[in-house]
Amino acid sequence: MLAALGQRALYRVTDSSPEILSSETVELSSRHLIHLHDITGKCFEIHNPSIAKLSLYNLKDVKLQVNARILSSTIEIANCNDVVIEFVGSSSVPATFQIDPEIVNLTIALPPLSEIDTTSLALIVAPKDQKEGHGLGLAGLAITSEGLRTTLVNDEGILNPVLVAGIAQSGPREQYSIKYSGEGGWNLRGIDKKEGIPSSRG
Repeated sequence: MLAALGQRALYRVTDSSPEILSSETVELSSRHLIHLHDITGKCFEIHNPSIAKLSLYNLKDVKLQVNARILSSTIEIANCNDVVIEFVGSSSVPATFQIDPEIVNLTIALPPLSEIDTTSLALIVAPKDQKEGHGLGLAGLAITSEGLRTTLVNDEGILNPVLVAGIAQSGPREQYSIKYSGEGGWNLRGIDKKEGIPSSRG
């Protein structure tokens, strides 16, 4: 479903959308913001030279393959359950993953980390309930690359010890940034909301 959105165009993915989303199947262009909202039990592939932005909301049991450069370099992910996002090629990986709980079993599959600009890669998490501390409203968050899986938050909502140390150092914050620290490691630091990416979900 196509709609105008200022100078951008909006494509809303629905249950009847084709599995392959491209300029040939749904007339995508680099101006399109793609919304995958309120979908259950589907697989999609975005195969286009570029898109403007990508928003995932209220998905359950969805697998998405992204083979397109995201010009805003941002993907928004909120209220998702059992979702796998696979990025094909380093150019398809956005710099910012804006993750808003609740999230249950989210896997982000990346190309080889040696091929990605990991200095700018960040997962920005706005915690659901800072009083709870561990988990931040996430239950199951993992990064995979070259067959290796790094669990950042387990299925019970417990953070990787390295991330727990980051929270202890930062204290309660509006948002936390999870970044790759090299050699398979990740770290976490607290950030002010103005450092994050404002949501365009609608």
